[in-house]
Amino acid sequence: MQALFDVGTSNLRLYLLEGEKLIYDCKRHYGCRDVSIHSEKNELLEQMKCMLDEASEVSKGKDISRIYACGVVSSPFGIVEVPHMSIPLSGEKLYEGVYAYEENRVLKRTIHIIPGVKTLRRGNSLQAIADIHSIRGEETEAFGLLRELPELRTENFVALFPGSHTHALLIKDAVIADILSMFSGELYCALQSSSVLSDPLCNSNFVPDREHLAFGHSCLREYGFNRAVCIGHAMHILTDENDAQVSSYLEGVVQGGIIDCLLKNLTGKWQGVRKVVIAGSGIMAETYKILLEIASPETETIVYTENNLPLACSGLLQLQSSPTKNKMKLEEGIIH
Repeated sequence: MQALFDVGTSNLRLYLLEGEKLIYDCKRHYGCRDVSIHSEKNELLEQMKCMLDEASEVSKGKDISRIYACGVVSSPFGIVEVPHMSIPLSGEKLYEGVYAYEENRVLKRTIHIIPGVKTLRRGNSLQAIADIHSIRGEETEAFGLLRELPELRTENFVALFPGSHTHALLIKDAVIADILSMFSGELYCALQSSSVLSDPLCNSNFVPDREHLAFGHSCLREYGFNRAVCIGHAMHILTDENDAQVSSYLEGVVQGGIIDCLLKNLTGKWQGVRKVVIAGSGIMAETYKILLEIASPETETIVYTENNLPLACSGLLQLQSSPTKNKMKLEEGIIH
């Protein structure tokens, strides 16, 4: 039996796997953003220990022989900073790069950390900085996507992962070939919690309205972000548009920037790729699907919704099936 922590910016998840079966999972609204704000790494470890203790009770005495972790656990705001691996990256190479960390403060266990992935910085100019992209966690989910949709293993496509940060991964023949990293959910959350627009944005269960999404994206392109947000404020206080329509408009403004960045790549250095798989569910996934269908009707857009296994778990299983030369060493827990 093995455990997998998926440490995010906003949430912390624990999965307990017996073979290929998920037997327990739990989630806490605590992530590396909290560590960043409060500068307290031990609290993250305490949260992980509590979750692991709960999982141990559910396992009915069965030994949790291995603990894995993915996501921003390997960032400066995680439990230990692990260097990113560089693209292009196959599942075999990623699994060989798993870092065995001896956590002796709180958990007192070895945690096998799946590293993040980055693009290479080319040169020392400011433009070179603008070309840096990185992920922590999405690399594991990307290989989970390939396990769940094996027909994609021989295709070139873009895997789009909505979240606090949204990342687009170019996958070529089951290899992560390129990355596009963007702020998204955190930006929307800032408008929702710390602006005069918090009232119409407080309802997180609205159905995205196609017309207002498109109008928000159009205003973003026409006027820029600052003016487009102000139009949303006017829509709220000076018109009869309801909260769902205002929220849809602002989703179009915030997420429209994601679509524009993605389209720039699809018509530029990713030219020829005509399939985007959105790995997610809910409002953000539906928003991206609608905006892509409007802005790029020639692009095939698919929304993948998790079935029995979360993508992080599928990704771990896919990596463990990789024919890596260091597999035996990793199973013995001696790769560092």
